[in-house]
Amino acid sequence: MNRLGHRPTVFAGIFFTAISQILLAYASLYISNYNPVWSAPLWPASGAALAAVLLGGPWMLVGVFLGLIPSQLFFWGSVPTITAFLLPLANVVETALAWFLLRKVARGFNDRFSTQLDLIYFLVLAPWLPALTSALLGQWFLALTFREFTTDTFVSEVLVYAMGNASGMILVTPLILIWRDILRVHPKPDRSVWIAVVTALGVLAMVWGIQRGLYTIWLLMLLPPLVFWGVWTTGIRGASLNCCILSLLLFQVQPDLPFDVRLQKKHPLTSQSSDRVDKKSNLSSQLVQDPLAIQFALLTVFCITLYPLGLASDKLQTSKQKDRMMMDALKSSLWSWSGALGYKIESPQVAELFAQDCELFDPKISAGQRKVFPKDPRKPPYLSHWTTTEVSASGAPQQVIGILHSLGMEEKVAAAEKSAAVAQMEIENLRSRLNPH
Repeated sequence: MNRLGHRPTVFAGIFFTAISQILLAYASLYISNYNPVWSAPLWPASGAALAAVLLGGPWMLVGVFLGLIPSQLFFWGSVPTITAFLLPLANVVETALAWFLLRKVARGFNDRFSTQLDLIYFLVLAPWLPALTSALLGQWFLALTFREFTTDTFVSEVLVYAMGNASGMILVTPLILIWRDILRVHPKPDRSVWIAVVTALGVLAMVWGIQRGLYTIWLLMLLPPLVFWGVWTTGIRGASLNCCILSLLLFQVQPDLPFDVRLQKKHPLTSQSSDRVDKKSNLSSQLVQDPLAIQFALLTVFCITLYPLGLASDKLQTSKQKDRMMMDALKSSLWSWSGALGYKIESPQVAELFAQDCELFDPKISAGQRKVFPKDPRKPPYLSHWTTTEVSASGAPQQVIGILHSLGMEEKVAAAEKSAAVAQMEIENLRSRLNPH
């Protein structure tokens, strides 16, 4: 896809990459900017740019550059033309560096996040150094253009600029990579997809209520269990959705404010009042205590916690699915018994073969095997293996686990061997008659 030989595909990728940059740059203006900095506290366009280049190849960097120019010319107010063309170059360098680290340095990186190592590669290599490089370049371009940045504000604004771009990659890139082909893989969404979406909507409703002070204490108590249940149930899909939604708790969204009001309040180019200058002079000393830095730290903790949890859930579910498929192929099933609940046979197909009062183990023996017969005498028998995992003080079993193994294949093999033996005897008998000497 990164070859010009596939021009229609490459040009379409560049076009859609540019459109995504325009839309996400526009959307980032709705995110409350707590400090007088050039970058919004969360810059989702950086995450979409990295995902586009990982999927489409280095030619997508052209789309990143073209898509960010309109945001500088039209969204941010009166920006000089030279700055509008220079600042997107910082994001292009950031995306190219992140792509290089993931594709060339971490050669085993899988953009579907199939292993824990893929997550480590992404979280360690992609956000930090590229975002810091972009921030340094961006602030340097601004310093050359306006010559108004002092040493005090330069360091603090570089850090906030870098944190905004890094957060955009941590949140948006996995979301795009994980959900990119969900409609092709699941034309009719399966149960896990529906649970992920419904859980995400529930989390979004809670976040909306918390932001507006509705039942804040109760919602804060219910939010973590819902998030962790959703992530554990739906895997890394749910983790990527919930991380994005939880970021709304950290960055106040104000869609009701028009852009001109926001720019007058937030952007340094359109507001040169004395209180703005005073606020900028104190920014460096306040950075450590600033809630923005704490928000970025919490956001990173959310992602570092939820992404591995979702991936671990996917691994567990995949392993269980493989075991279930193997059991179904062998017409076998795991089973368990407890004094309170009785028998539980995992496979529904195997469970319906046996009566409720069947005995799959001998309570007098802690481990062993026995032959059991289905309700239908025409069905092949099963061999039940068991082991007792919990006993009472008197030695009676309290919990037993085991496996039911179908003997149908063994009986077929035995019948075939018996038939072959009979046929061999008949052949030998015939030979002796034809050749008596």
